[in-house]
Amino acid sequence: MSVLMERFQKELTKLQKTLQKEGNDLLKRIKKADLASTVEAKKKELEKLVERKLKGFEPAYHRFFSELQKQAKNVGVDLVKLEKQVKKGAKVVRKTLKAKAGTSKVTKTVKSKIRSAKKTLAKKTTKKATAVRTPRKKKIVAAAS
Repeated sequence: MSVLMERFQKELTKLQKTLQKEGNDLLKRIKKADLASTVEAKKKELEKLVERKLKGFEPAYHRFFSELQKQAKNVGVDLVKLEKQVKKGAKVVRKTLKAKAGTSKVTKTVKSKIRSAKKTLAKKTTKKATAVRTPRKKKIVAAAS
């Protein structure tokens, strides 16, 4: 598992560095571009620049993601299920933040809601064995004759 995490971290840092470098290059090109025409022309030019850069990123991203999925399957982690759980937890937290944004005790309430959301998520992810209760036997009382 640690080997997987190390490999994942290396791949992620490599991808981040590449994205940062390409982003900086894109910013330089945008600054140098002649943007003296109308807003629509500027928008189209920027879209073309971004699309060209994205086309270069897509293969690297897909390779990275497919490798991550393969490694996760080898370890036994279901990434789709994990993503759904994270999104569900984030949605719960987001709703509680929006609902309690106007109150004065927001931080305490939000922290308690986050804790409870994490607990419910943890309960759903781990299957606990529950004891099965056996029905009680009724006592038969002999009728007095």
